Amino acid sequence: MNNPMSLEGKTIIVTGAGRGFGRSHALLLASRGARVVVADYGVNLDGTGTSPDPANEVTYANRDRIIVQELEGLCAPGLSH
Repeated sequence: MNNPMSLEGKTIIVTGAGRGFGRSHALLLASRGARVVVADYGVNLDGTGTSPDPANEVTYANRDRIIVQELEGLCAPGLSH
């Protein structure tokens, strides 16, 4: 029987996946079989600084399903991110 909740074979980008709702969504999607791109700047809760640590923590738990994606350089020139 086919599982209608399966996301096997899908790749999903989750922005803000290092913390909060984004993190919860990334983990849920990975548990359903999706490959998840974790897109997160890793800023502090007050909006300052950057760190790969939040995204790396999400990835560590699901190494086979989650990909850490660096955001730097992905935006087209002239677009803010």
